[in-house]
Amino acid sequence: MKLRLHGMESTWEVTEGLSLGRLPSNDVCLDDTSVSREHAKVEKRADGFWLVDLNSSNGIQGNGRKQKELALRPGDSITVGSLALDVVGELAPRASVEKERSRMKAELRQRPRSSGFGDLSQQPMFVRLLIYLAAVGVMAGVILGVRFLSSTIAPS
Repeated sequence: MKLRLHGMESTWEVTEGLSLGRLPSNDVCLDDTSVSREHAKVEKRADGFWLVDLNSSNGIQGNGRKQKELALRPGDSITVGSLALDVVGELAPRASVEKERSRMKAELRQRPRSSGFGDLSQQPMFVRLLIYLAAVGVMAGVILGVRFLSSTIAPS
């Protein structure tokens, strides 16, 4: 399995400890300001090779999702900073492809969680109630303010 800079001929064999970053001392030197000096490293695990972010500024993404670590699979597209790399090599056996596909489908079926304030339906009931009461209070304040101003401005 190899990493290939997207659209280029440069490839690097995926091995335990392969380092990616902007410094020339890295195994894969990526000369781009979006790449940290020591951006990521490859780890060998029981289930294959993993790319692990080394607390870089711009992180790593696997197939468009930002992650702290990701499994390297042939056919995947990864992003280091703003540079795209393709994982190329032999395709996995059919059984592991089906297993990965079913895992991804199950993950997509799970209800998405908002990292911010997000959709109100994802908030607890008391938070929704507080927001509703705040909205009613603002509207009441606007109505009372308009009435007050109209009584002070209107001719007698």
